[in-house]
Order: sequence, then C-alpha cells, then structure tokens
Amino acid sequence: MMARFCQAASLFALALGWGPAAWAEEAPSKGADQPAAPEIIVTAQFRAQRLQDTPIAISAMGRDLLEKRSATDIVSAAAGAPNVNLSKGQGGFGQFASVFIRGVGQSDIHFAVEPGVGMYVDDVYYGVMSGAVFQLLDTDRVEIARGPQGTLSGKNSIGGSVKLYSRKPSFQPDAYAEVTAGGRNLLSGRAAANFTIVPDRLAMRFSVSGRRRDGFMQRLDYACATGGTATQRTGADCVLGRQGGEAVWSARASLLWTPASGVENVLSFDTTQDQSENPAQKPVFQSPAWAGSAHYITPWGSYTNYETYQSRPTGASPAPAYPMSPNSTLDAKGISNNLNIDLGGHIRLTSITAYRYSSTSLSAQIDQTPASISDQSWHLLHRQFTQEIRLSGALGAWADWTVGGYYYNATGASEGRVTISGGVAPGGGGIYTDAINTPLGHLPALQLVNARLTWDSPQGDWQASVAVTNLFNTFYAEATSLNTVVPYFAGSYILAQPRQWQVSLRRRF
Repeated sequence: MMARFCQAASLFALALGWGPAAWAEEAPSKGADQPAAPEIIVTAQFRAQRLQDTPIAISAMGRDLLEKRSATDIVSAAAGAPNVNLSKGQGGFGQFASVFIRGVGQSDIHFAVEPGVGMYVDDVYYGVMSGAVFQLLDTDRVEIARGPQGTLSGKNSIGGSVKLYSRKPSFQPDAYAEVTAGGRNLLSGRAAANFTIVPDRLAMRFSVSGRRRDGFMQRLDYACATGGTATQRTGADCVLGRQGGEAVWSARASLLWTPASGVENVLSFDTTQDQSENPAQKPVFQSPAWAGSAHYITPWGSYTNYETYQSRPTGASPAPAYPMSPNSTLDAKGISNNLNIDLGGHIRLTSITAYRYSSTSLSAQIDQTPASISDQSWHLLHRQFTQEIRLSGALGAWADWTVGGYYYNATGASEGRVTISGGVAPGGGGIYTDAINTPLGHLPALQLVNARLTWDSPQGDWQASVAVTNLFNTFYAEATSLNTVVPYFAGSYILAQPRQWQVSLRRRF
C-alpha cells in the first residue's frame, strides 16, 4: 500500500500579454465570394482571443472539426496536433493517458511521479494520468499549448497543457441526438439539450454519451489451438476472450446562473463509468530460456495471442495461481463551480472551485502468454480539491495582465500485486536482471489512412456520415524491449486496429 498526501499553493507570476498587433500580421482582405474561415476563440492566456491572434505555440480544434475527424476521446482529438504524442494503454495499462509534448511528458501510472503535461477539463486541473483518457462529451473545443515557454498553465505543465472545454448552458434552444453503428458490433450514441428554467437568469444543459464495441484481439487457449487436451475453454471454439473492446458511458449536467449583469456562474457535475477490456497486445518474440519447447507466437498479421489472465507464480515454494481481470475499470466523478465577475474598467475576477474522485483498476501482463513472466494488478484511488482565483485586466490598448493564486490538495492510494516468475527457466530458479536490449519492430510500408464522407441537409438539421479507419487494413506493431527483467524477451503493442467502418446519423433540434 502506498499513500500520498499533497498540498500545494502557488502564486501566478504577473503575466503581461502584449497586444496582438505586435505578434500577428494583418490578414488579407477577403473577396465578397470567398467564405470566411470559422473562428476559434481560445483562452490559453486567461482571456478570450482568436486562435490566430494568440502569440504562443497552440493548436485548437472546435467542435465542427472534432466531428469531421470522428474524434470520440482526447486521444483521437490530439492525433492531428504537431509535436504531440497522446496514447492510451501505454505499457499495457488501460485507462491511463501517456502524454508527451515536444518530448516532455510522463509514462508512469503511479502517484509518486506526476505528469509533465497538464490535463484540464473546463480549467480544472487533473493531478493524475490514470483515468485521463477523457471522452469528448458535448465538447466545445480542445486547446493544446506546447511548452515550456509561453504557457501559463502552472503546476506540472512544463511540457505544455491539454485543455478540454465543454459547451456551456445558454438561454437559446439547442439540442441534438446522434447514433452510430459499425463493425465489431459497434453501437454508440450521444445527446445534449438546453433547458431554460428562468429566462435570462437560470439555464441548464444536460449531455450523455455511451459507446460499446467488441475487442479486435482474440485470446486463444494454447492447448486447444495447438492440439493439446488441458484446455480452459468454455465454448465450442478455442477463444477464451478478447482484448481492445470498449464499454463506457459518460454524463454531465451544468447549471448557468446570471444573477446580475456582468456576473456568470456555472455549476457542473460529471461522471464516467468505464468497463472496457484491457489493451490489445501481441508477442512477437520469445526466448527458449523461459518458453522451453512451447511456441507462443501466433502468425504475423493475425490479431491473436495466448493470454489466459491466470498468474502462476513459480519457484521453490510458489504461491497459488490467481486470476487477473481482463478489464480495466474506471469510476470517475467530479463537481466544479466557475464564477466570473466583470468588475468594470476592463477588470475581471475568476474563481474556479472543484472536487474530483477517481477509482481505477487495471492489470498488465508483459508476455501475453500462459508463462506468467511478469504480471501486475493495481488499484488506484485518488481524490483532489482545487481552488483557483484569477484577476485579469488591461492597461489601455497596449498590455494585458493576470495575477492569481492556486491551491491543490490531493490524497492518493496505490495498492497492487506484482508477480515475477522465479526465474527465466521453466520451473523458476531466481530473478535474472541482465539488461540486454534487443529492440524489435515492424513498420508498415503503407501508412494508416482514414476516410470520412459527410452529408448535411440543406436546412442543417440532419447530418449523416460514413467513416472508415485504417482503410488499407495495415497491420502495425511496434516491439518494446523488456530485457531489464527477463533477458531476450520483447513484447509488442498493437498500435493500429484492423479496418473499421461506422455509420452515424445526427439530428439537430
């Protein structure tokens, strides 16, 4: 058991942001027949600015662009941003976001190592990377600021920051519903709506989404697939289960209160429940030092492995075998309050108060075989309270300023079980730690290609789309050396799913 208690308070340095005229050239005039490009308003410098007028290295994607890219979570949204590497399930750990910007980031799931890239939802900082693969639930925009220079995000954001902003409630009628179906029994849906409670005073927005899809990696029973008799199968075929499946739903409720002119308060509650399968992995190399005469490598190009999720300790006096979960679960919820007051004279006060809770259970197997070379099971529990206060204003037309304070109070507990076989030889014999690196890999000759076709009705109330990912069905695996524990062994993570199609239908009200 490991527990962590953290309190932090910091004072933002005075941030002077010189006027946009000093940084951006004047845009060329547009002809009467040339459509204007859609504007994206960002708040990376704690004030509303057009994206093209923000003098820092930033990428922003509005909700229209996110829809065109069929982005469903932060991983797919960040795929098009330069110098950004955001992946899910790094190291075989599901529900874990590994984020690097310009080579700066973190890939350790544990609380003792905090992120190098800040993750934010509606300006609320997330202190851990477990459970940080956020679903794009009624998202207004995504901002990615590339550090270390120019960003004002603060705590643990030396590499930059990734910020998601949800759509706020409004007093205008607005609603939509969308349903998607596709291969591997894909079924997903999302919907959102505004409700005016008191005209010009109180409004509410509610949004919900869900997604389910079968896994693409089949886990085969080794004895059954190779003609043996001691099998664990329960069905007519040799399939024990799958990896890479999705089962997640999210909901958010926001309440907008405008008691007076220049005062806006947004109270939000959100929850995410995820029961997805563990990330898909495939071994590409084995050593006879631990595999003996068994052959655990399935054919190249096939989405199969021999993982059993049964850990079998070895050695002189081994512990009993025990089962491991084939799923990575997440229970996350939080409440936040964002208060903005216009004090007059170009001065604005912002207060952001939030409490978040997350509980994550995950397991990882290095070898993806029945050999149980190195097995890990973890349960991570995290609670945090944050309070941020900002005061911002302008000095005439030539300078903008921001000053503020930030408080962070978090507790975390990490408990788990790690089983390393008694040695590299069958039957055990001691842990072998010879660090011999033998990186293996396979790069496809044809890069990954995605395609999407969208139709909008003339009135703009209906939208239909067809999307295909990995159009040419490229099998893409990258091997990772794991020889610091087990020599001459390399595992592989599947980075590309097989070709997948989906059809979506959206109705705006």
